[in-house]
Amino acid sequence: MIWLLKNSSATAIQDAMTEAIILSSAELKLMKSASLSKVKKHFVWDDVVKHKIACLQDMISNTGNP
Repeated sequence: MIWLLKNSSATAIQDAMTEAIILSSAELKLMKSASLSKVKKHFVWDDVVKHKIACLQDMISNTGNP
């Protein structure tokens, strides 16, 4: 069960919303936990900052170069 919709048709949105409404508390808790784990693993601020600095340094070093 995932709500990343591959198309944005009214039917797909309605189906996802219906699924979300009837979801049990236990299933919702599992989904929340999985989402938080994924965010903690992939969006660590130290890594985000390091990536941004690397991008900026790359832009600076390529300034004036075609």
